[in-house]
Amino acid sequence: MGSPLQRSLFAVLAMNADRVVSKQYLIEALWGLTTPPTVESSIYTYVARLRQLLEPQRPRRAPSRFLMLSSSGYRLALEPCQVDALAFTRAVCRARARMETGDLRGALEWFDDAMDLWHGPTPLADAVGPYAEAERARLAEIHFTAVEDRLALLIGLGRPAEVIGELAALTVKYPLRERIRLLLMIAHHRTGRSAEALAEFRDLRQRLVGELGLEPGEELQRYHMQILQGEIGPLPSSVVPALR
Repeated sequence: MGSPLQRSLFAVLAMNADRVVSKQYLIEALWGLTTPPTVESSIYTYVARLRQLLEPQRPRRAPSRFLMLSSSGYRLALEPCQVDALAFTRAVCRARARMETGDLRGALEWFDDAMDLWHGPTPLADAVGPYAEAERARLAEIHFTAVEDRLALLIGLGRPAEVIGELAALTVKYPLRERIRLLLMIAHHRTGRSAEALAEFRDLRQRLVGELGLEPGEELQRYHMQILQGEIGPLPSSVVPALR
């Protein structure tokens, strides 16, 4: 797809599939508030090169079928469902809608569909500029909370043993993320590993107090007490909202 800025321009157009994006929006997305004096000619050059890449057989002066110019800006003729990032966020929204209605199996199917669209460690990995940085952070957070929701659903559906390995790996990567730690405690406890669940709480508390001067959240402390008392009560509301 060409140079980093050319790839970034394509990314902005793709993330706004089938919508007109103004030239000024593209400039701010790629360069922010500090723009080079040749910025407008750069936009024209990148657009021309992208058209050539997208339609190598198109006659030179023929109108493009994919990257179109209007009086308001440029439009990439794609359906949103053809862009993985947009299809991913749509699938996550549908999964959460199913969760809210109590359809946990339907929600899990949509979360699985969303995860199938996530490739590589970082979204928009080859794009640069303010827009790409902001979208990368936004999509990464959506992905992480979707991972949490999917693992919580598996626990809610009575499949805690299936999530222990993935949750253990996530606690290594995100040792202070309380919801991940709570899910791992629940999974351990519901598979008869109460000692491991208590060890997770001790480790988290030690880290929170030592690094942030904070105690674990109320739900973590409440569930910790349930384990100490040998109880298996209802799932905390933050785990699977539909099971409140």
